[in-house]
Amino acid sequence: MIFDHHGEPVRTGRAAINGTSLHYRTSGSGPAVVLLHGVPKTSYHWRHLVPKLTPHHTVVAPDLRGLGDSARPADGYDSATMSDDIAALMDHLGHDTYSVIGEDWGAVIGYQLAARHRAHVDALVFAEALFPGFGFEDHTALTHENVSSGMHLWHLGFYFQPDVPEMLITGHERELITYMIKYERSRPDTATPDAIEEYVRCYSMPGGIRAMLSIYRAMLVDAGHDLAEEVPDEMADVVLPFLAKQQV
Repeated sequence: MIFDHHGEPVRTGRAAINGTSLHYRTSGSGPAVVLLHGVPKTSYHWRHLVPKLTPHHTVVAPDLRGLGDSARPADGYDSATMSDDIAALMDHLGHDTYSVIGEDWGAVIGYQLAARHRAHVDALVFAEALFPGFGFEDHTALTHENVSSGMHLWHLGFYFQPDVPEMLITGHERELITYMIKYERSRPDTATPDAIEEYVRCYSMPGGIRAMLSIYRAMLVDAGHDLAEEVPDEMADVVLPFLAKQQV
């Protein structure tokens, strides 16, 4: 459960938008901010940030398409479609303009959200993200430099294989998620048990791993979207490519 600055549980809801159904959390008042989580996480990732924002902002933290407690449709896992999900959700909730904060794949989707719906996005902040089309793919190669720097993204090639990752991961969601969450941060002990339990719960549900893999498998499509779109300089607070070590 996520709490606001008063210690009260945030509101939860579900919206049927853009051909799918998104679960979201919302609380606070003031200018709207939408928080976009990464993989293998859910909107629970933002539990520490939400109470810091709710005194001054209306916070919306959705579970991305296919993840968390959102629906798991068969397709639509490219970043452009998933950004359209968020734009439709914010319109559904009555927010005409809003700021966007994204991390990991949430940042990739946030970039597309700002590019495709720039009339509605007044600020964009992202971290812990490498972007398809801007060098992300370079780190998939098994080179001495990638391995020695810790930037060999071995899992991308694995996830791209049809059927085999689903076969090997199913029944071992806890082991994979624990490894990925702890490995991606400089202080592994900050990966709290409650967060890992929540992520394991969601990714172990029917279709959870398939949806996660579908996001990665759309990466080459995402590269084309990213290269075709451009976010206005005054909107983005970004160093690209950038990989921040997760601390919360």
